[in-house]
Amino acid sequence: MADFPVDPNFANDFPVFMHVSAKYGLLYAATKYGFLYVYELTTASLLYRSKVADSPIFAGAKDSK
Repeated sequence: MADFPVDPNFANDFPVFMHVSAKYGLLYAATKYGFLYVYELTTASLLYRSKVADSPIFAGAKDSK
């Protein structure tokens, strides 16, 4: 188990979409306030974190292609 880091400026932020890439062993998580987190699954290490959207994200969906 790993803690989910939250930017102090966005204390009420929470994940709204998660996707597991079994091929690469990664977990992708997008939060309400537009942050993208990428974790390595076996160690639960945070590999990447960045604000990717300026407006709130309310839902996410996997591309079926």
